[in-house]
Amino acid sequence: MEVWYPGADVPEPDRPSPKPLWHELYTGNMDRVSFFMGYLKGVDTHSYQDLPIAENDGLFPMILYNHGLQMFTSQNTLLMEYLASHGYVEISTAHPYESLRVNLPNTQTIIPKFISRMKNSIIR
Repeated sequence: MEVWYPGADVPEPDRPSPKPLWHELYTGNMDRVSFFMGYLKGVDTHSYQDLPIAENDGLFPMILYNHGLQMFTSQNTLLMEYLASHGYVEISTAHPYESLRVNLPNTQTIIPKFISRMKNSIIR
């Protein structure tokens, strides 16, 4: 699960580093998905992990996002950042065995069968 929310304005030296694009696809165990998506480590987003939430006089509206089959929680990072910058909180949940890749908190990585069944061969 990932959550985007309006962040507090933190001065540059105290601000954490931005999250790289689609980080869940290449963190954790090395496998086919992380091999092909690892180049995205160099693409920063406007999302920051553990940034304090912005102050608000009322409640933030919340959106539950359900990604498509064999996709992943942050597939629409740009949309999530846009909505968060306009005062929304978005929650995106993963679907083990149906998402492209799911990294569980206990360090287990779940990959769907269509990827794990691929033979160890070079595509020619």
